[in-house]
Amino acid sequence: MKREQVTAFVIGQLKNNFALTDSEATAILDGGIGDRACARALYSLTKITERFSTKYYEPEINPLNTIAYCNYLYWLSREAFENGLIDVASKVYYLNKMLNCVELFYEVELPEIWTCEHPVGSVMGRAQYGNYFRFYQGCTVGGNRKLKNKWGGG
Repeated sequence: MKREQVTAFVIGQLKNNFALTDSEATAILDGGIGDRACARALYSLTKITERFSTKYYEPEINPLNTIAYCNYLYWLSREAFENGLIDVASKVYYLNKMLNCVELFYEVELPEIWTCEHPVGSVMGRAQYGNYFRFYQGCTVGGNRKLKNKWGGG
């Protein structure tokens, strides 16, 4: 799908599942958040995998492709967060979690270039990630020792 189509598609999903308001939808569309997220996802995907190489075709975000849509939804939640739209960031984060069964919280800083294969059951926590990072199903990275100690553990 073209950028404007994928943005409209995700807005429809957010409205159906999380009661996205008209003002939140406008912020995604008019604020350029959807376009920037799409550009970041395509940059990441074209740098790391030949499946998205511009050498063969014009890359697009396909919501039926788990790798592409998972990457796009992370960048959309991250863009919303970076622009102070925490409610939008949370809704997009939960949509990604719901559709792809992956934990990619918008406050976690993934590198510019990353991908996943079959992300089901993966949790990307607070850690430092480098470019060309790739994770697979059932992968857990990071943790919070302070939280564990707060509750009497570790």
